[in-house]
Amino acid sequence: PVVVTKWKHATEFVDDGESGIIIPFEDDGTALYGAVMRLFEDTALLERMKANAQEKWRGFSSERAWELIQNYD
Repeated sequence: PVVVTKWKHATEFVDDGESGIIIPFEDDGTALYGAVMRLFEDTALLERMKANAQEKWRGFSSERAWELIQNYD
């Protein structure tokens, strides 16, 4: 899982609370610290997010991109 700021297309690549955590762009470090500690303290959440992040990643793989491109032939 990743911790990213809410900027431009972040929600297109990260499902907040599922494959990562999106924090405010203008953060003084509090939200970042809270997100990291949340993952550190809740290992079940971390493991679930790991699996979800891997599944999300598959949607952006080269194989998936090729499948989409082939549909335009």
